[in-house]
Amino acid sequence: MTRTGIHPRIKVALFPSTLACLCFNRGVQPIGANRAAPFFHVVPVFGTVMSIVFLDEHPQVFQFLGFALVLTGVIVASRKPAQAE
Repeated sequence: MTRTGIHPRIKVALFPSTLACLCFNRGVQPIGANRAAPFFHVVPVFGTVMSIVFLDEHPQVFQFLGFALVLTGVIVASRKPAQAE
């Protein structure tokens, strides 16, 4: 790999990941880490959906099953506990 080929790859690797980290941290500030943590598991779902939309990937059944499991987990983890009587 030449020197001119490495420079753009470093920029593509560093800047979007830094920006994503800053945006995530800014989103966590108002609601707190405990409420934001379950939504971190939705990142692969968004990645897969974007690959289907932008890269014309063909969705498979196991992906939909995984989506359902992830979203169910987020919903269960985000519920408020029932009050003990």
